[in-house]
Amino acid sequence: MWLYIIQGIGYGFAAAVQPGPLQTYLIAQTLSKGWKMTLPAALAPLISDGPIIAFCLLILSQVPLWLQRFLYIAGGLFVLAGWRETPINGVGFLAGFYVTMILSLGTLIIVFGSTRQLGPRVKRALLGISAVALFCFGLIQLWKGMMRT
Repeated sequence: MWLYIIQGIGYGFAAAVQPGPLQTYLIAQTLSKGWKMTLPAALAPLISDGPIIAFCLLILSQVPLWLQRFLYIAGGLFVLAGWRETPINGVGFLAGFYVTMILSLGTLIIVFGSTRQLGPRVKRALLGISAVALFCFGLIQLWKGMMRT
């Protein structure tokens, strides 16, 4: 089980520190509303991912063996591998992932919350950078969506 917890911690940390729309949004909210008001938003992945995980576990536990092999090769389905051995391995992976991701996002919020002490100019500059980054992430998503049709 420890192997799955460690893998979950690794993936959770990578997901939390990888620049993306969620991190940019959290930084922008922290700069505008403060860390205390933004800290609960670090729990957002628990709410948004829960139904998706439940659906995937339900469906993926029923797929034929050849498709399972393909998915293993494609990568990232350690939860299904751990779940087949024993459900506690899958739960350990998810626990490691989400605890690490939420703690990392919380740390990000607190760190950027402390930038308020650097003055309003720094706060405005960081807020502007966050807004531009979020806008760019939106454009990238639109471009990807339009190119796949």
